[in-house]
Amino acid sequence: MSLRGFLGKLVDRIAPEIFEFNPYNLHPQVATAVAYCDGRQWRELGRLYESLDHFQTHLITEALSEIIKDDAFFDEWCEKSRGYYLPHLLRGSLLLKRAWVYRGYGRADDVEEQRWPKFYGALEESLDSLTAAMNTNPDMSEAPARAIRTLMGLSAEWDDIDAMHARLKATGQPSFFGEVSYLIASCEKWLGSHDKMFEFARNAYAGANHPSYAGLIAEAHFEKHMYIRWFEDDADGAAAYFEDPAIQSEISEASETLLADAAERPAHETLEAHGYFAMVFSIAEQFKMAAPHFEIMGTAVSRHPWEFDDVEFLARSRRKSLAYL
Repeated sequence: MSLRGFLGKLVDRIAPEIFEFNPYNLHPQVATAVAYCDGRQWRELGRLYESLDHFQTHLITEALSEIIKDDAFFDEWCEKSRGYYLPHLLRGSLLLKRAWVYRGYGRADDVEEQRWPKFYGALEESLDSLTAAMNTNPDMSEAPARAIRTLMGLSAEWDDIDAMHARLKATGQPSFFGEVSYLIASCEKWLGSHDKMFEFARNAYAGANHPSYAGLIAEAHFEKHMYIRWFEDDADGAAAYFEDPAIQSEISEASETLLADAAERPAHETLEAHGYFAMVFSIAEQFKMAAPHFEIMGTAVSRHPWEFDDVEFLARSRRKSLAYL
């Protein structure tokens, strides 16, 4: 064991580290964006968005959707937008996030009946706003990426989801969020099957125009493991899932592909993909494999997929992994 690992364990016994998801950590400009929103400084917010690439604005949009709790926050700006895409994008993203808050997390069978109307209502309004954003800025990937997840929640027909995915691809902007949204829609617990999910993940990874798509492999295996654990109620099967050598090999190869490119790109371009590898390696208790992914992420952790485990799992996994560095 390294000295850092020994000291980490010693400190943990005395004062366990508290580490939680914090949307302000997703990007250095989140606090600035929140301040602009609080002051209704829409012109300044627009200039901030225009100064950053779409990988960065995705993280800021994700953070604002977590931080702002008022469903109507962007309504007035949308009414006065005069064809500007940003207020519609932010409103649609906020309502998408709020829909899942209204639904609650967990299996559909466990959702209280009174939650469904607000869930579907927020999703329908989200889709309206995201569609307005796409119509005013068709070259932007963020709106169709989020609309895929909105359609998933609405249990839309596959023709509609496929059309939205095609619209995403037509922008020419790589979007891990969009691809992982399509993958989630494809999984057994939603609208597809394990076979459909893995076929999509492997094909998207093989034909990727961005290294973050390697994370689709980790996410597909995470979804299969979660299905066994929560939907089949097979604790033993879930515990043994990542012991399969073929599964270990596929995840490790995809992880190496992502890490090999990490030094050549800003961390914000692959941030969310690293989170999925950190998660699956942590579940498998392969903390040494998780370590470089946690290192690149730093404190910028996205809510998904960590939201499905207890609040201490992230901190414990991060601590054990970083001890190997």
